Amino acid sequence: MKKRISISSLLFTLILFSKTLTLASETSKGIFINTPLKANSFNDVFAFFANPFVSTLLLTLATLLIIFELFFNLKGLGVGFAIISLVLFFMGNIGMGYTNLLELILFLIGVVFIVFEIFIPGFGIPGILGIGFILYALYNAMSDPTISLISITVSGVIGLLVFVIILKMGFRSNAFNKIILQDDISSHTSNDRKELLGKSGTSLSMLRPSGKISIDGETYDAITEGNFIQANKPIKVYKIEGFKIVVKEEII
Repeated sequence: MKKRISISSLLFTLILFSKTLTLASETSKGIFINTPLKANSFNDVFAFFANPFVSTLLLTLATLLIIFELFFNLKGLGVGFAIISLVLFFMGNIGMGYTNLLELILFLIGVVFIVFEIFIPGFGIPGILGIGFILYALYNAMSDPTISLISITVSGVIGLLVFVIILKMGFRSNAFNKIILQDDISSHTSNDRKELLGKSGTSLSMLRPSGKISIDGETYDAITEGNFIQANKPIKVYKIEGFKIVVKEEII
């Protein structure tokens, strides 16, 4: 029953997203087509990357790459290519005179605030300010506010849809695991976790890759870096990384 509901929700989201794209295409067709896609000379490179279609593609690509980095640990490649996409986005729009370095600086400040929020969670204010700076910078970065709004909306909706699909598939982000582990097992000290190294226990829930385990009658949050582990399976702690307990299935 749950699977049917999930499939129905996904189909509804796809239909809604399709209608949104169609409406955006109809209302902005004239604006988007005016800028040529061809880059015939070096001077046309800025125009190429500032083209609304290309700018939207670059924003969407950067969003997806960051999401993939969070979930699949691409060793920094996702963030690296996302930075390249954003550099090309701002390079084109600054080169065409649609925006200036102020928006780029505000965007970078927003990124710094969000990174601060990720590594020192719980305050909330830096994250909100970071999102605000980024959205403001992107909104003022393109040739027209309508184009900016459509580009931000398209990249945001696609990013959110992919994010939800990945979550539905059972993947979890290590960044989220860090926050969850800090909140849920704050009653255990760091020394307690080091003493768990090498100990055996049982998985209380499915680890895909995060879940609950039991060791010596105590419940902990843990993750697996290998294959997913089903519930009620014997596990063994083979790595401790700060608040993170890493386990693998123990073959008996």
